[in-house]
Amino acid sequence: MDTSRIARNGRDMVSAKLHNYMSLNIVKNLICDQYGIKDVTKISKRWLYKKLKFNDFINMKTLTKSLFESIYLQIIIMFSTSEYLYHYLSTFMKQNGEMATTFLLNSSITDNTLNPFHAITFTPLVVASLWQNDPDVIRILYQFGADISVINTNGLYPEEIHSAIPYYNHLSYYLKYKNQDLPNNHVWGLRLINDFISVINEIKVIAGEVNRTPDWEFPNRLIEDVYTSDYLRNRPPESIEITTDNIGVASYESDPEAADEPDETHVNVVINSPNNRPSQIANTDI
Repeated sequence: MDTSRIARNGRDMVSAKLHNYMSLNIVKNLICDQYGIKDVTKISKRWLYKKLKFNDFINMKTLTKSLFESIYLQIIIMFSTSEYLYHYLSTFMKQNGEMATTFLLNSSITDNTLNPFHAITFTPLVVASLWQNDPDVIRILYQFGADISVINTNGLYPEEIHSAIPYYNHLSYYLKYKNQDLPNNHVWGLRLINDFISVINEIKVIAGEVNRTPDWEFPNRLIEDVYTSDYLRNRPPESIEITTDNIGVASYESDPEAADEPDETHVNVVINSPNNRPSQIANTDI
């Protein structure tokens, strides 16, 4: 067997032997135990703030709210329910607007703990592809602005990367395991592709790459698609202003209860318009 691809992806950095395949639910339970998550329906911002605060590598005075929200969103996608995800994104969009929501849905966290020479970019859609088997999570992310045409550095779409990325803690810089003996690049196991068939198919149906079933309905956008040329041409000038004053830091010292509520953070950014996925179906065609 040629193990060069395994070495390139960093899977052999933890130990000299190949890792076993593990089911999604087992790995989720193991990591929830290490994170101290007892109820996946009650993952609050207060919990995340406390975890970050006691991390010696994190300076809470300089941690931006946009990064805090990105970490929180990815934790929700990984371990919570589609109902809670929808509630969180609905509240975030109501308080922060469409552009900030689209920015959040397409922001990424880059990690190179598996392989120092090859960083992996984790967007919310990538995280959902790697940690969910509920197609409703994919639909919700798409409805709130996730771009399914984004590819990684190897030219792969989110539904094509399961064999390249093992189960490990890609948020290890921010969230540590309670077992200090587990290194940041600890690999729990390899992914079983059968655990992700439903989310893989959902992305492919949305992109128009596989046929839909008769009862399947297209998840129409809840906000305007900021990647279309019409939106970019017609949006008001103030919507593309880049500011730093309104980003702020993730501090809840003055009001701990605020940690459970979405923050009123307005982030105005310029988002480049990538080429649409060649076979992607526009929602107006359905």
